[in-house]
Amino acid sequence: MLQADFAFASGDAIVITGAGSGIGRATALHAPDLSLMMSARDADPGGLEQTVALIAAAAGGDVRSRVADVAEEPAILAGMTATASVDGARTVAQ
Repeated sequence: MLQADFAFASGDAIVITGAGSGIGRATALHAPDLSLMMSARDADPGGLEQTVALIAAAAGGDVRSRVADVAEEPAILAGMTATASVDGARTVAQ
């Protein structure tokens, strides 16, 4: 789980993989509490859609989502290229 002592600053951007369920979803749901912009990834479009809806219902927040299977290298490269314009992005959960 993200913690304030992780040295994230308000407005930092993060990439969360596995955001459609489990630890990835829990991390994604917590990110708005720290005022983080996020790019959420998951191979399951339904799970990812549910996570985005939960974030919107609970806290709003700046979240981008992309269906991607991080087990496939082309998906990783495409996702990171799409997120490259977000300064400070880092993967924090899988």
